[in-house]
Amino acid sequence: VVNLRGVIVPIVDMRLKFNLAQASFDEFTVVLTGTLVVETKTGTLRVNAGQAVHTPAGEWVRYSTPDPDGAHYIAVCVPAFSMETVKRDE
Repeated sequence: VVNLRGVIVPIVDMRLKFNLAQASFDEFTVVLTGTLVVETKTGTLRVNAGQAVHTPAGEWVRYSTPDPDGAHYIAVCVPAFSMETVKRDE
């Protein structure tokens, strides 16, 4: 459970509960305030406060926000983020 400024966000990896194989670098993003625009090669999503989006391992993704005050969000990477496993645009 993550508590950020009074917003409670439960985070559970069900793969652990059911002894499933661990995926490589899935990203789960939860928007706390504002709106996040999530672009992938297959489309664009508007993710509002209280919503979440899952980006599968290996998928290209870009975040932006249309709000002048921006957005607050938490990105959880499974397994944990590292510079060796992330793919950055040049």
